[in-house]
Amino acid sequence: MARVGDAFSDDPSVEKYYGQRHRLWSRFDDGVWMTQKGWCEVTPEAIACFSSELHKVLEKKSCVLDLFCGCGGDTVQLARVYEKVVAVDIDPDAIEAAKKNVEVYGVGDRVSFYCCDFRTLKLDNMEFDALHCSPPWGGPLYAAAPSFDMENSLRATIGMDFLELLGFITKFSRNITIFLPRNVLLYSTIPSGFTGNFAIYRHYVNDRCKAVTLLLGDLVNCSSLRPPAAPVYSLKEKIFSRIEKRNRAS
Repeated sequence: MARVGDAFSDDPSVEKYYGQRHRLWSRFDDGVWMTQKGWCEVTPEAIACFSSELHKVLEKKSCVLDLFCGCGGDTVQLARVYEKVVAVDIDPDAIEAAKKNVEVYGVGDRVSFYCCDFRTLKLDNMEFDALHCSPPWGGPLYAAAPSFDMENSLRATIGMDFLELLGFITKFSRNITIFLPRNVLLYSTIPSGFTGNFAIYRHYVNDRCKAVTLLLGDLVNCSSLRPPAAPVYSLKEKIFSRIEKRNRAS
């Protein structure tokens, strides 16, 4: 069930995340909505902001597809870069929360929401300049594991392996960012048979890696970008990222 964020203040299952609520959303107190599952899935705002900045390298920024949008953390930031965002999630409660949150951040007029299984998505009449994908990681248990195996984890959460997912999303755009957990096995981020350039961004907060973004297509050419200043929190954080450019030949 989607509720205003403060309604979770006494929920022991999200206590860890609620304590970080202003890092997740700088405007949390303005009426941000969440779902119980969304607390462990939403991208912290500073990282979502920088991930969206990576898209500024593209010449055309008319429309982007945000797959697995959840409660809208990435959606909000993408709407500050693109004229239009199409946000998709299978969870109607998450969609309800995301609709509230884009309004809180003043970008509601730029976002269209679709509540459906992503595999049934039919947007043949739309053109996307890029696609952002933040697939479900399997809840907080992923952090306790020594590594995140893309193949097994994605098959458990979305019913397809990474190669199948990549084949599906490239139908919409060749310019892709995929947001992944910090403990992902990097060799598993590029499936067998893939050829071409790709880049891996590691996102750090206070010198600790918090997440990884895989970039494909023209987004690989974003190495000149620098992360924006972190929002002002009660505890100021140092946000930065490192890029690794690679190539897999045929």
